[in-house]
Amino acid sequence: MNVPAGLAPILIVVLLVAVVIVLFTGLLTMAIGGRFTPEFRNKLMKTRVIIQGLIFIIVVITFTVALFR
Repeated sequence: MNVPAGLAPILIVVLLVAVVIVLFTGLLTMAIGGRFTPEFRNKLMKTRVIIQGLIFIIVVITFTVALFR
């Protein structure tokens, strides 16, 4: 599998921006209060955790590949 070397940092930055967007959306829904259901806020939290997990996996893979080069 031949992945371009610059793909991982770009993907990490894109996912970090997505985490920030989801995080601020969740904070905004909590600040507004009753208009949003707890299920929606929970879905936002799960989405943020999944994205953070993807970032962690990409970072670990990137470091592992760099270690064994």
